[in-house]
Amino acid sequence: MCIRDSCQIDSLRKWLKITNREENFILVDFFCHGVPSYLLWNNYLASCQRKINPITQLAFRDKKHGWHAKTIMMKNDHKTIYNRMIQMDMFFCFYFSDVCLNSCCYNCKYKSDRSSADIRLGDFWGEKFKTDHQGVSAMLAYNQKGLEFVDILSNSCSVSRASPEQIFFGQMINPPRRPKIREKVLRDFGNQTHIKKIFTYAVLPKLLFIMIPRQLIIANPLTSSLVTLAKKIRARFNTN
Repeated sequence: MCIRDSCQIDSLRKWLKITNREENFILVDFFCHGVPSYLLWNNYLASCQRKINPITQLAFRDKKHGWHAKTIMMKNDHKTIYNRMIQMDMFFCFYFSDVCLNSCCYNCKYKSDRSSADIRLGDFWGEKFKTDHQGVSAMLAYNQKGLEFVDILSNSCSVSRASPEQIFFGQMINPPRRPKIREKVLRDFGNQTHIKKIFTYAVLPKLLFIMIPRQLIIANPLTSSLVTLAKKIRARFNTN
């Protein structure tokens, strides 16, 4: 079994066909938002290590506060030092703002149900399991091999059918737009600019735009200036 990003699975599938080895593998991908640059990760990790050193354990989706809470957790040798909702974490704010994904992610061909895998995995978001705090996985079988694997899993797991609409709920179905400032962000990361400084111009304006209630913009006496500011913020994140 090989589990990789969708684009990697597609390349592997092509190689396996050429070498007549497809039958030796079960190929698995997952719903992918995009892959951020290692420049972001290296800068983020260096920033964390100034406060936590050594980092002996890191969990991107810790379930201490439940499946839907989405927290990131770090430990040193003795105790948990960092446990924060991903909405308040610097790495995830960059990640979900799409300002430093790999170039190919902005033209991804594998969103929604498009895949070269036998099986696709992901979180099962939506109404059906909104009160579940342990976590439920969604699984799509794309061919007979995938269906046979699901049948095998049903002997040791609880498996039930769901509609594509239920499975795709909450998943990213189209690739993100490429922000104009992406190259500047990557250049600054490459020059070892502190992550907080980059956050100030690359991520914070977008967060503010999302957080300003539309009703406030309409009702406030400073409507015209707020709208102008909001449009400038939005324009910064439009595609070239």
